[in-house]
Amino acid sequence: MKIILLSVIILSTLLWSDSKNNILNLNDQDIKHIKQNPKKKEIIKRIKDFKKLKADITKNKDKYSIFKKLSRTNSYFNNILSKHDKVSTNTEDHWATRKEFIIKGHGDCEDYAISKYFTLKELDFDADKLYMMVVKVRGSLSYHMVLGYFDTKDSIPLILDNLSFKVVSLDKRKDLEVKFVFNEYGAYIMKDNRLFKKTRIDWNGDDKWQGLLDRVYKENQ
Repeated sequence: MKIILLSVIILSTLLWSDSKNNILNLNDQDIKHIKQNPKKKEIIKRIKDFKKLKADITKNKDKYSIFKKLSRTNSYFNNILSKHDKVSTNTEDHWATRKEFIIKGHGDCEDYAISKYFTLKELDFDADKLYMMVVKVRGSLSYHMVLGYFDTKDSIPLILDNLSFKVVSLDKRKDLEVKFVFNEYGAYIMKDNRLFKKTRIDWNGDDKWQGLLDRVYKENQ
């Protein structure tokens, strides 16, 4: 009985009415799902670690360099298990919101990039410096997604990749071939490891990015 009561108390603390503290915007349905999940201890730990990450960086923002903030964020999410969509959701290509990703505890490459993107935005990074980057990894037949941080429009980006705990500049990632990059403000093709010119993405009738943004917006209501 004490264990059950303790679990309820811990879960309740994850759903504070104060929106500043309820950083994942957990709702009653989320809490119910977590309580009934056989892996609820792992979920609670991920949520608590995420809150700690954001609180630590926010509290010490003047002491943290941009690179350290990127590295801490990259490391947190990279500790979440990688699993392809066909295995984790029985779908070809589901783009999870950050809340879905943290609760689920596993995901595909785009789930990491998306979660890092929105976390860094909340840590006062300018959204127009953060880009989802669709790449080909040398030796792989499929596409891969990473997050790029561009200090300026003309700079070579730093790469946050779920395949590496090290944040390095794109010119050091000889294994990556960038196809295009995009964020909430537009899409670009790249040349010489830098943004080159704007482009339009053909989503083939299924704009996964806009669908993801719509779901994020609903979560924040």
